[in-house]
Formats: sequence, structure tokens, C-alpha cells
Amino acid sequence: MKKQTTSLILTIYNQEEIIQNVIKSILDNMSTCIKEIIVIFDACTDKSEEYAKEIFDKVTNAKVIYNYADDLYELKCNNIGLKQSTCNYSLIIQDDMIIQEKDFDKRMLKPFIFLDTFAISSRIAHNYILYNDIDLAWTDFAGYDPYNLKILPTLRDIFTIRDVCNRGPLMLDNEKVQSLNYLDEIYWPLNLDEHDICLRAWERGWVSGVYWIKWTSKEEWGG
Repeated sequence: MKKQTTSLILTIYNQEEIIQNVIKSILDNMSTCIKEIIVIFDACTDKSEEYAKEIFDKVTNAKVIYNYADDLYELKCNNIGLKQSTCNYSLIIQDDMIIQEKDFDKRMLKPFIFLDTFAISSRIAHNYILYNDIDLAWTDFAGYDPYNLKILPTLRDIFTIRDVCNRGPLMLDNEKVQSLNYLDEIYWPLNLDEHDICLRAWERGWVSGVYWIKWTSKEEWGG
């Protein structure tokens, strides 16, 4: 396994009501493996930037880098963060997620002990099947389910491999992402960018899947 250094990527769009709680949940629970926090303000028209910087400007235990986009293009923003990352791993957190687990980033690094691991989501992963010899369908979902994790807590410690994983919290091996030339922005209108890069990784023998940390996100926040 590579040295455990992680860049946390946070894309923010008009979340003035919750963004400080989101940021505090990250800062209060992250480990020393996070060396830099890359923040991309995505065409914000409210006070999200002001509120976010009130907290980030006081951070001393990690480097904070600000970037801007102007077209409400989350995939583009994620690519900005991935291309700027100087660490061995990148962890994408969405601006509607409250992290609830200490050292969450260090826990998500655990499956990377396997050298063929490419990407890990703590939200969802699934397989693809071909039907009618043409069309693809999603199947074999493995999703974040606090109820099932409570009943069977050992699920937390199983790295569940699927064809693709997507949505944050999403951890990626930076060297492998670079070799694949990052996310393909042509897929943004269909929200299939993470599916695409996971399948391109699979063609090289690298695997993706899910591994659980505790977080919450409400639908009214955008989640």
C-alpha cells in the first residue's frame, strides 16, 4: 500500500444553510492522513463561500486550496480537484453530507491494502448486465443502509466489490486516475462519469466497490 496521504475534495454550490455544519463534521473527524483540502466554489450565488471561508481560513493542520467554477458543472469541479491533488489518494465529499465517524478518511483507505483497488464509495455500488444483446441494466446493488448495518454490523468490515461505484464519500487512487486521464466530462449530462471511469479501470484489472463509514444527508439538502 502507498503512503496514506489524502486530498479531500469538496465542491460547494449554494449550501449557505448547512455548509458550516458540513465543514465542521469533516474537520472534527478527519485524520492526519488528510494533508490538503481542495474546495471548489461552483457558481455560488448565496453566502456559501463567505461562510465556508470563515472556517477554512482558520485551519492549520492541512493545506486549504480554493478554486472556482462558473457553470454548475459538478463533474468539472471534481476534475479540477483531482488534477490539483498532490497526495496518493483523493476523497470526494459532497456539500450535503454530515460526517459522523472519527478518522473516516483513514477507514476508507483500508481496502487499498489490495493493490488492484481503484475506487471506494461509502454510498453505493452495483453491477451491469446486458439484455437484448444491446441494453445495459443496473443490478446487484450494494448501498448504504444504516438499518442493515445496525442489524449486521460485520457488514461494515466487508469490502464489497462491484463493477462500478459512485457518489461520495468516494475515495480514489490518484495514480490510477491520472493514468486513465481523469473523469470523462462528456458523460456529465447522464451522470455516468463515475461509472465510466470505474469500467475503464476494470478493463485494466482494477476493482471498485463499497466500504462503509457513518454519515448522513437529507433529501432537502440535495442528497
